[in-house]
Amino acid sequence: LMTLAFGVLNLIVAVIVDTFAENREKDVEARAQELEVQELDEKKILTKIFHKIDEDGSGALSFDELESGAKKSFRIQSMVAGDGY
Repeated sequence: LMTLAFGVLNLIVAVIVDTFAENREKDVEARAQELEVQELDEKKILTKIFHKIDEDGSGALSFDELESGAKKSFRIQSMVAGDGY
C-alpha cells in the first residue's frame, strides 16, 4: 500500500515539474523575442542618429564626426553612459 502511495505521489510531482519546465521554456522564448524586437528598435534609432551626425553625407562616420555628434546628442551620451534613451 505504501508503495502505491509513493508511486502516485511521484507521478503527481513529475506532472508538476513537467508543467513548470514547459512554462519556463515559453518564458525564455518570449524573452528572446522581446530582446530581438528591442535590438531592432535600437538599431533603427542608431541609424537615424548616425545619419544625422554624418556631416559630409558620405554614409560613413569619421572619428571627428562621431566625436562631434556625441557631444551634441543627448541620446548618444545616454547610451554611452548606460542610462538608456
